[in-house]
Amino acid sequence: MAVQNFALDPTGNYRVQVQWASDNEPAYILLNGSHLGQFYSIEERLMGKAFTLPDNSQLHVRFMNEQPQAFRMGMPLPIAPALADPKPERKRSTRVTIWLIANLVIFAIFTIVNALAFLGAPVINSNVPPSIFLIFTLMGIGGIVGISALLAWKKWGFFLVAGYIVLNFILALIFHGFNLGSIILLATGARLYVWLNRSGVWERLD
Repeated sequence: MAVQNFALDPTGNYRVQVQWASDNEPAYILLNGSHLGQFYSIEERLMGKAFTLPDNSQLHVRFMNEQPQAFRMGMPLPIAPALADPKPERKRSTRVTIWLIANLVIFAIFTIVNALAFLGAPVINSNVPPSIFLIFTLMGIGGIVGISALLAWKKWGFFLVAGYIVLNFILALIFHGFNLGSIILLATGARLYVWLNRSGVWERLD
């Protein structure tokens, strides 16, 4: 069905819309999406019809060369651009939201522990230089930013999270060997990717 919009005011917020298909089907006239009237035949389209607007002014619509024309109080109405379709509302399942928040908490815990270790607190029994814990802390902050971006529907947040998890695993393997913390992070990252795809959230990320 063809559609033509006419602006009733300079902003285009108030508009008349004409919808039509073949000559054998009715053509509809709408005012801001509400039905105002219609043409039942090709003869009515050519002759035109007058409609009373809410402010009691007269609207006249007719077809010329198979295209609609609209006049208000005898003055032609300018054509208005079509309204963009509103973006569909994006929703996450409760499970995915909980998992994102859980990842945020896990990343925050690891980041805090590494920050404390860097500051000299006896939270990790290791001979690793304090500068390494600073690197883990900075990477953890990147992971937290990534999860926050995912919560805000930003796809780049996942790649930041994935980079944090992979680097964390490699550095942990170099300095600590296999340890439970790095394995937990790797598992949570893989699970996060699976849930984002299965829930359809991945396709709706910006």
